[in-house]
Amino acid sequence: MVNRYLEFVRSGGTVVAFNSGSNLNGTFSRLFSIRPSHTDEVPFTTIDSNMTQDISINIPGLVSRLELEPSPDISVNAWYRNSDNQIVAPFSIEKTLSKGKIVLVNAKGYFNAVSASSNQYFSSLSNISRIFTLDGTDMMPSEYTSLPMKGFVGKMDAYGKITLNSTAHLYPLFMKTMVIIIQ
Repeated sequence: MVNRYLEFVRSGGTVVAFNSGSNLNGTFSRLFSIRPSHTDEVPFTTIDSNMTQDISINIPGLVSRLELEPSPDISVNAWYRNSDNQIVAPFSIEKTLSKGKIVLVNAKGYFNAVSASSNQYFSSLSNISRIFTLDGTDMMPSEYTSLPMKGFVGKMDAYGKITLNSTAHLYPLFMKTMVIIIQ
């Protein structure tokens, strides 16, 4: 399956991989030359984007530190920051590959923080795509609207501004972007 994702990227597509677990030894992590730090989790209070100054998510939680091998084809687009505004871990890491790119989102700390205080922070999930930009343009902000349905399985046609709230997604976005969740 990984070879199919890589072929998609090499042909000009974008894969956004959310690492929602503790496994930093998987295929995508190896592509980014990530070394997990063997220290305890550290507190964070904010996730900030490097892309623009006004995009951040204020949410407290714990995140594991990790280290990246320096490489000209890898950049960090968003960071976890602590209460002193110090960077504690990367949140969104981008690797260019041929004509496309892979965006690895170090999401475990964020998802755990949302889960621990879902009544307060669940709505921040609609802003997660704003932290990193795709194809060099800013994502449109969510308008917090949804279809009134309990569940849907199968093909669905929808038009206009659409928000999907779900526990997992595997679908192409904008014809050139694919989102996957890594457990």
